[in-house]
Amino acid sequence: MNPRLARLLVHAYPPSWRRRYGSEYAALLEDLPATLSAVSDAVRAGLAVRGRALSNALLSSGGPDVTIDFGGWQARTFALLAILVALPTTIVLALSALAYNVGVPGMATAIAPIQSQLLGSKLIGLGLMGAPVLAFVIAVLPVLRLSIQREAGELMISFAIRGRALTLVAAVLSLLLIAFFAMHSATEFLFGT
Repeated sequence: MNPRLARLLVHAYPPSWRRRYGSEYAALLEDLPATLSAVSDAVRAGLAVRGRALSNALLSSGGPDVTIDFGGWQARTFALLAILVALPTTIVLALSALAYNVGVPGMATAIAPIQSQLLGSKLIGLGLMGAPVLAFVIAVLPVLRLSIQREAGELMISFAIRGRALTLVAAVLSLLLIAFFAMHSATEFLFGT
């Protein structure tokens, strides 16, 4: 695995863990091949360590404030990845809208074979529907900040999202696609069309 990816994966862990083990873990990751399994295991383990730190802080009375901040992650890279994840769904929906809603001549006959192949597979259909949700998570995660603290004996939870133009584009695109699928599903359910 290249050193840059290894350092990026180390950022999935909380800062206190990174200070203690980060350089050793990055060196270990560099020795591994950059497979999907290795990357997902590193991210999953990092998020599990963050979750344990959060639950320990919540369970202990008067424990320290907890802040989960993914600010070290490359927001622009994640926003571009989110747009790429949402792109196939966007293209299919745009072509369908041009063919069936706008009525562009010949478009319906041109895209019918493509749609029958894509939507004939339930797995691909599910992927097209799930892609906007995944894209939203990918876009928002690097700019998200979650803080949990105690004030006057009450638990205070706050979320903050740092504004970045490309992240905003990816998040809005994802939300529009999610809204479209929600409205389409509701219409099919209510009117059977």
